[in-house]
Amino acid sequence: MDLRFFRYGYADDAVQIADLDLKNKIISTKQETLYGFESGKNFQRWFAYNLLEEIDSPGEYYIDRASGVLYFYRPEDELKTIEVSMLEEPLVQLKNTSFIHFNGINF
Repeated sequence: MDLRFFRYGYADDAVQIADLDLKNKIISTKQETLYGFESGKNFQRWFAYNLLEEIDSPGEYYIDRASGVLYFYRPEDELKTIEVSMLEEPLVQLKNTSFIHFNGINF
């Protein structure tokens, strides 16, 4: 499960959950975020994704990385086939570069 819940309304970051203490209602993360965590303002929202228990709408999915199983809530009529790829190496890897633009290519 991942969590978004940041100090600033414009922040966009993702952090992994290390532990959920349901009794004390404490969520511990595996890493910090550059933006810091805070609550109390209406723009400080969070959501979880890649969480099996949260799949309740067509198009949502969960990847169980330990078993290699993909759980996918298929849309009724929109999807005819699905293709899944598990790359061993990065599709694109750039080192010591700047001013890179990708045009006319679909990954």
